[in-house]
Amino acid sequence: MDRVKALKPLHVAILAASFGAVLTTIGTAVFIAESGRRIDDDLAQAAQQIRQAIEGGDMPPHSTGKMVATTVATFPLVSGSVDACVGQLRDASRPVVPLMPEGELQRIATQSCEGREIGIAGDGSALEGFVLISTRKTDEGGRMATLVGFRPGREITAGSLIHTPPVIGLAIAIILSSGLFGYALGRRAYRSFLTAKARAVTDGLSGVLRREQFLTSLGQFVAAGGVRGESGSVLALDLDHFKRVNDSYGHAAGDEVIRTCGELIKTTVRSGDLVGRTGGEEFMILLPGMPKFRAAEVADRLRKRLAAHAFTFDGQTVFVTISIGVASFMPGDTLSTLAARADHRLYAAKNAGRNAVVWEDDDNHDY
Repeated sequence: MDRVKALKPLHVAILAASFGAVLTTIGTAVFIAESGRRIDDDLAQAAQQIRQAIEGGDMPPHSTGKMVATTVATFPLVSGSVDACVGQLRDASRPVVPLMPEGELQRIATQSCEGREIGIAGDGSALEGFVLISTRKTDEGGRMATLVGFRPGREITAGSLIHTPPVIGLAIAIILSSGLFGYALGRRAYRSFLTAKARAVTDGLSGVLRREQFLTSLGQFVAAGGVRGESGSVLALDLDHFKRVNDSYGHAAGDEVIRTCGELIKTTVRSGDLVGRTGGEEFMILLPGMPKFRAAEVADRLRKRLAAHAFTFDGQTVFVTISIGVASFMPGDTLSTLAARADHRLYAAKNAGRNAVVWEDDDNHDY
C-alpha cells in the first residue's frame, strides 16, 4: 500500500483547470482561424466594391459580411457653394461610419467637394471603420458621388477577441468550473484512497499502526538518523497481567483494554510521533527528536493515565497497569539494537514489579 499514490484534490483541480485552459486555447485558436477566413472573404468583397466605386459601376446598396459590413450610396452632389456640398457628404457618411470623429468626416467631405476624385477617411480600426468617397463628372455637367463605408460586421473580429471582457470572463469561467469540478471528484476519490490506506496500515482494534508498518517506519527513521545525525527515543510497552483480564472477563474485556490503551497513547504523544501495536498486548512508540530523559517523562505520564483508568467488567471495577522500557537512538544503532535495548529495559520494568518505567540500566549505552 506504501507504493500506491493518489492525487490530492488540489492537484486534481489544477490538472482539471489546466485541461479547461487547453480547451479554451484550442477553441480560441479555432475561432481566430475561422475569423481570419471570414475576414479574407469579406475583404475580397470589399475590394471588389471599392473597384466598382472607382470605376463607376453598379453596386448593391448594402453588403453585410460576418466580419466586415459595407454600405454603398450613390447620389448627385448639390451644385452651388462648397459648404452645402460638404454638409451633404458629411450627413450621408455619418450613418455609414457612426463612430468616426466629426473632424475626419469634415476633412474628407471638404476635399471631395473641392474637386478630389477619390478620398478616404478613417484608419480602418475595428471601431471606426473607414469611408471611401469617389466623385466623377456626369454627361450633364454635374457631379455624382459614390460613398462606400466599411465597419465591423455582425461578428467580432479576431483581434478584438482578447480585448473583450465577456470573452475573457467566459474563458475564466470555463477554467474555474473545470477546476472546481475536478476538485469535487478528486476530493471524493482521495478520501476513499485515504480510508483504504488507513485500513491497510492501521490495527483495527487499537487504532494505531500495524506491526509491519511501524517497524518499517522505525527502520526508515534509524537509517535516516544515522546519515543526518537525528535524535529520537523509542518506548517499548507491555500491559501487565493482560492474560488475567482475558481469562477472568473474556476476550471482549481484553479487546476493550487494548482499544482504551491505544486511545490513551494517541492522546498522550505528539501528533508527529509514531505508535504501533507490535504484539497482542505490546506497543512501541517512536518519539523523533526527543532525548531519553524527556521520553521517560512521557512514558511515566502514560503509565499514570492508564493506571488511573477504571474499567468495568461484569459489574466489577478493574484497573490495568503497564510497564515501559525507554531507549534513545545513538549513532551506529540499527533497528535491531535500538529495539533490543528498549525491550531489555521493558523486561527490567517487569522484573521490578511492573507498573514501572525503566530508562537506564547497568549497560547504559545511550543518553
